[in-house]
Amino acid sequence: MNINRILSPVLAALTVAGVFLLARPAPSTSEATAAAAEPSIRVASWNICGEAGGAFGSSSYCPNRNEPDRKVDAVVNLVTSQQLNVVMLQEVCSGPLALNQAAGNTSLLDRLQSRLGDEWTTAWAEMQRPDGRSDCRGGLAGTLGVAIAVHGKISQITRRPLPVPHQARSSATGISSPTVLCAKVSGWTTEVCTTHLVNSDIGATAYADEVATLGTFVFDRPADAPQVVLGGDFNTRQWSTYLKTLHDKYDECDEKAYTTGDTVREPTIGGTDPGKIDYVFASAGFTACDVLTTGYQDTLTSPTPDGNSDHAPIVGYLK
Repeated sequence: MNINRILSPVLAALTVAGVFLLARPAPSTSEATAAAAEPSIRVASWNICGEAGGAFGSSSYCPNRNEPDRKVDAVVNLVTSQQLNVVMLQEVCSGPLALNQAAGNTSLLDRLQSRLGDEWTTAWAEMQRPDGRSDCRGGLAGTLGVAIAVHGKISQITRRPLPVPHQARSSATGISSPTVLCAKVSGWTTEVCTTHLVNSDIGATAYADEVATLGTFVFDRPADAPQVVLGGDFNTRQWSTYLKTLHDKYDECDEKAYTTGDTVREPTIGGTDPGKIDYVFASAGFTACDVLTTGYQDTLTSPTPDGNSDHAPIVGYLK
C-alpha cells in the first residue's frame, strides 16, 4: 500500500516519532464551526500485547514482553506522529497492583498517563485469561485489561461484561469474559468504547451471542452521547459473517479506500497466515484510515524484535 511505503522509514518499529499524517480534506465552514465545540476525533486501536509471555515460537510469545517502557514509547510516538486524541489499547497492564506484585511498581497504563500529561485522562476494564486470573505476570505491574486514553476529561466510565464464558471455563464460575469499556468525555457528543472479544473458537453460536450483546449495548446510545466510536481486537477474520450487524449499522475504518491506491481490509496480524482481526467502527463515519502494517512483529518467523506487538495499530479520522 502506498501509505505504508511512506510510513515505513518512520514507523518501522513504532519507536521513532514520525510526522506523517493521514490524508484529510480541508473542513467545510459547517465542519469548522462544529470543531470549535468538539474536536475532530483521531483514533487508534492497538492490541499492544503488553502482558503475553512465552518463548519465541510459542503461541503466547510477544516482543518486548518485559519492556513496558518500550511499548509506552511506541504508543506515545503513535499519538505524536498521527496527532491522535483517542487511543484504545488491548492486552494492557492497568488498574491496581495485585497482592503478589511489588509495591512501588507502576503499570503500563500509569506510565502512559504520565508521558501523555495532565490534559489526557484514562479508563480501564479488567479482563481474565482462560484460567480466570487477571494479574499481570512476571515483573509487570497492574491488572490485565483494555484501556482508553483521551485528550480530554473523561466524565463517565461504563464497564459492561459480555455474557460468553471462555471455552476453558465453566459457566457456573460466574466469571464472564470479555468486557466492553466505554468512556464519555466532557464536551464531546461521541462516546468512546473498546473491547477484546473471545475468539470464535468458542463456537459460532457463542461468538454470535457475544457480538450481539456488544452490538445491543453500543447501539443504544444515551441522549448526551448520540455518536459512538468502537474499536478493539474482535478476534475474527470473518467480518462479513460474525460482524455483519456492526458493519450494517456503522462504518468500519478500513472497509473502503480514501485515496487512490488505498488498500482495504489490510491485515492487522502477520506471520504465516496474516489477516484482519482488529476493527474500528464509528457512527459518524471516517475521512481517512490506515493499518500501520510496518509496525508489528512477525512473531512466528523472527525472534528479533522489529515491532512492539504481534498486532498492527489501526488509525482512523472520524467525520
